[in-house]
Amino acid sequence: MSVLVASYDGVMQFNAEAKAPQHFYAKQLNSWQEITLSNIKHGDLIRAKQAFEVAAAYGRLTLQKVRGL
Repeated sequence: MSVLVASYDGVMQFNAEAKAPQHFYAKQLNSWQEITLSNIKHGDLIRAKQAFEVAAAYGRLTLQKVRGL
Protein backbone atom coordinates (compact mmCIF):
# COMPACT_ATOMS: atom_id res chain seq x y z
CA MET A 1 0.00 0.00 0.00
CA SER A 2 1.29 3.44 -0.84
CA VAL A 3 0.75 6.11 1.73
CA LEU A 4 1.51 9.77 1.98
CA VAL A 5 2.50 10.49 5.56
CA ALA A 6 2.28 13.97 7.04
CA SER A 7 4.72 15.18 9.64
CA TYR A 8 5.91 18.46 11.06
CA ASP A 9 8.43 18.61 8.19
CA GLY A 10 5.96 18.05 5.37
CA VAL A 11 4.44 15.14 3.46
CA MET A 12 6.44 12.02 2.57
CA GLN A 13 5.42 9.25 0.17
CA PHE A 14 6.19 5.58 0.69
CA ASN A 15 5.84 2.93 -2.05
CA ALA A 16 4.61 5.05 -4.94
CA GLU A 17 3.28 2.09 -6.99
CA ALA A 18 0.35 1.21 -4.72
CA LYS A 19 -2.59 3.38 -3.63
CA ALA A 20 -3.70 4.23 -0.10
CA PRO A 21 -7.42 4.08 0.68
CA GLN A 22 -9.22 7.37 1.26
CA HIS A 23 -10.36 6.40 4.76
CA PHE A 24 -6.71 6.11 5.89
CA TYR A 25 -6.21 9.86 5.47
CA ALA A 26 -9.57 10.71 7.04
CA LYS A 27 -8.72 8.62 10.13
CA GLN A 28 -5.34 10.31 10.41
CA LEU A 29 -7.01 13.71 10.07
CA ASN A 30 -9.40 12.92 12.93
CA SER A 31 -6.59 11.60 15.12
CA TRP A 32 -4.45 14.69 14.63
CA GLN A 33 -7.42 16.97 15.25
CA GLU A 34 -7.97 15.22 18.59
CA ILE A 35 -4.29 15.65 19.44
CA THR A 36 -4.55 19.35 18.55
CA LEU A 37 -7.58 19.86 20.80
CA SER A 38 -5.94 17.96 23.64
CA ASN A 39 -2.84 20.16 23.44
CA ILE A 40 -5.00 23.29 23.42
CA LYS A 41 -6.87 22.09 26.51
CA HIS A 42 -3.58 21.48 28.29
CA GLY A 43 -2.26 24.91 27.29
CA ASP A 44 0.58 23.60 25.09
CA LEU A 45 0.08 25.93 22.16
CA ILE A 46 3.37 25.14 20.43
CA ARG A 47 2.54 21.44 20.17
CA ALA A 48 -1.05 22.31 19.27
CA LYS A 49 0.22 24.39 16.34
CA GLN A 50 2.45 21.54 15.16
CA ALA A 51 -0.36 19.00 15.45
CA PHE A 52 -2.70 21.37 13.59
CA GLU A 53 -0.22 21.62 10.73
CA VAL A 54 -0.09 17.82 10.46
CA ALA A 55 -3.91 17.65 10.62
CA ALA A 56 -4.13 20.26 7.86
CA ALA A 57 -1.78 18.21 5.68
CA TYR A 58 -3.95 15.11 6.16
CA GLY A 59 -6.99 17.25 5.38
CA ARG A 60 -5.44 18.24 2.07
CA LEU A 61 -4.58 14.61 1.31
CA THR A 62 -8.16 13.56 2.14
CA LEU A 63 -9.57 16.17 -0.23
CA GLN A 64 -7.17 15.11 -2.97
CA LYS A 65 -8.40 11.52 -2.61
CA VAL A 66 -12.04 12.67 -2.71
CA ARG A 67 -11.32 14.64 -5.88
CA GLY A 68 -9.48 11.68 -7.40
CA LEU A 69 -6.07 13.31 -7.58
